[in-house]
Amino acid sequence: MAKRGARATAKRKARIKRSRQQQNPGSKLARRRKLKKKMRNKKHSRG
Repeated sequence: MAKRGARATAKRKARIKRSRQQQNPGSKLARRRKLKKKMRNKKHSRG
């Protein structure tokens, strides 16, 4: 593999960090996913 620039490495690391944050339910980034999930579940609940 050819050497990559530091910027590319940083970008890749940031992307990995972001995706890891999204897996973690308490984070800011995961809030949208949590809301979507809630909406999906809402459809079926007949209270």
